[in-house]
Amino acid sequence: MLTNQTKRKTERYAYHKGDYEAIRKEMNDVKWEELLQDKDVETAWKVQELMEKYIPKCRTKKKNPYINRKAEQMMKKKYHLWKKYVESGMMMMMMK
Repeated sequence: MLTNQTKRKTERYAYHKGDYEAIRKEMNDVKWEELLQDKDVETAWKVQELMEKYIPKCRTKKKNPYINRKAEQMMKKKYHLWKKYVESGMMMMMMK
């Protein structure tokens, strides 16, 4: 259908596979007052480290990451209907 478009592999977090109990435990063990006292945001960025550690990433192969599933279904339906129309010969009859 959309052969000209290249598939993009995007990496994102697989939140449904995350180990949230381990994240909770580790966040409870952190001494937040010491961590956040007189430090900038980049130094105190503990949540991102926990995400990297306990939430796996997965790759998606999507032709266009900005088109949702419903739009893809509608595009496929339109393509198949067009193909059916062309094969039926109605287009040639209209041109005569």
